[in-house]
This record gives sequence, structure tokens and C-alpha cells, in this order.
Amino acid sequence: MIMDFEIQQKFEQSLDPSADKADGHSLAKIELLAQSLSDLEYHELCHQLHGTKSEFDGADDGECHVAGWSDGQKRWFTVKSALYRGIFWQTLNELQ
Repeated sequence: MIMDFEIQQKFEQSLDPSADKADGHSLAKIELLAQSLSDLEYHELCHQLHGTKSEFDGADDGECHVAGWSDGQKRWFTVKSALYRGIFWQTLNELQ
């Protein structure tokens, strides 16, 4: 499916390795963020991550592609990846 994205430009990414060192408390917060994403926010984050990680590089830009994962797992991974790449808050702010 071809999607129309609200955000046309790709944001510059700057890696934040602290996202990969998240403890149980932080991982629970990532889960809450993932659960609160609207479909628009999820697809826009995936679009921003397209071309940066193989999990987001499918032909249908705007999706996370990990076989066997539930929608919730894909959203969690998307939030964590966007935080790691420093584009989570910028993307959500741009959508406001």
C-alpha cells in the first residue's frame, strides 16, 4: 500500500545510545509511548526510519517489517528505534 505522508522531509538523525541501555523502568515507558501512538504517528515514524534500518525498508514505506511480531511489538520497536535515532519527539511535534 502506498501512503501519503504528512511530513515530506526526512529529519537528520543523531544516535542516542542511551536508548539501547534502557532499564526495566525506561522500557515500560517506551511501552506506554508505543501504546499511545495514533496510526498516523506510527506510520510517520516508520517513514522517518525508512532507509535507516532493515526493519523499515520494505516496499511499503511506513511500516515495520518483522515477521511474526504483533502490531504492539512493531510499535514498541518503532518507538525505541526513533528514540535511538533522535527523531521521535521531532516527528511527533511536526505532526501537531
